[in-house]
Amino acid sequence: MKIGIAGKGGQGIVYLGRLLGQVGMEMGLYTAVTSSYGAEVRGGSVLTNVVFDEKEIVNPYIEEYDYIVILDSIGWSKVSIKGNEYIIADKVLAWNEKYRDKVDWRDFDKYSHKFNLPINMIVAGYLARLNIISYDILVNAIRKGGRDIERNLKAVEIGYKEV
Repeated sequence: MKIGIAGKGGQGIVYLGRLLGQVGMEMGLYTAVTSSYGAEVRGGSVLTNVVFDEKEIVNPYIEEYDYIVILDSIGWSKVSIKGNEYIIADKVLAWNEKYRDKVDWRDFDKYSHKFNLPINMIVAGYLARLNIISYDILVNAIRKGGRDIERNLKAVEIGYKEV
């Protein structure tokens, strides 16, 4: 499975990719995570790619995605859309008329602001809702470490149940 997550700096995209990689390993899969971003701390474009496979990953480069998550309009230029991938995007921050009927539009940013929770963890919860990753393993991975554990768990729950 190949997932691309694109948006802007400050949205937690790199951390989300690392967390998904950890979840994939705990699901018993080989994983590879790569990220590219500009020198800006916040606001620059960010792309994180995550690869899960039952076989050893020889090359983590992604030519075709299975899933693409776009969290800001800047992200559209970071991914190569071939037409067979499942695209999930923020309804406001990433709106793109060109893809209006081809995207699973979600209110990630709306819920992030409404509950003052991190957008990346809301997305993680939604990916678990779609059964892309295991919800239980995701929750356990968050509990194992990091900061803001309770906030992150609440955000995952919102993404899983409400978005």
